[in-house]
Amino acid sequence: MLVDIQIMSHGKASFIDIETEIGPDELTVSFQGIRLTSPPVFTGRLTAAGDGVFSLEGCLATGITGECARCLVTVRRSLEVRVDEVFRPRTAQNGLEPDDSYPYDGFVVDLLPALRDNLVLALPQRLLCREDCRGICPDCGTDLNETTCGCAAKSSEAN
Repeated sequence: MLVDIQIMSHGKASFIDIETEIGPDELTVSFQGIRLTSPPVFTGRLTAAGDGVFSLEGCLATGITGECARCLVTVRRSLEVRVDEVFRPRTAQNGLEPDDSYPYDGFVVDLLPALRDNLVLALPQRLLCREDCRGICPDCGTDLNETTCGCAAKSSEAN
């Protein structure tokens, strides 16, 4: 997802508004059982911050689906990620201490690494159908959100 920044580098504009969809072939990462239900869409602005530094601000929105980590039912959620990143010329980064900015070369900024990183970091560690999900019984497999099975009572009586 390359953005031509030549117009900003020459002072003819101070920002570029961006609205773009990230295609499935551009996201080559594993989401550990979580799947995207719609292509991520980024809406935001790339702003010239001076000295070759550019700031990217906006929102990345998509839908996700996967299995609840406790009861294994299918969970669907919308996901909105606030993006706030900085891009610096690669040559300027060589003389500085490492920071969290993304490098670029020439008059082209590649937004994809920053957007992909923000998306991956926003995914839940464990997808739950709801916070108070009781899961499934380890003995009989009953969904404890729907009914009680009595297995816990039987195992406590045996002790």
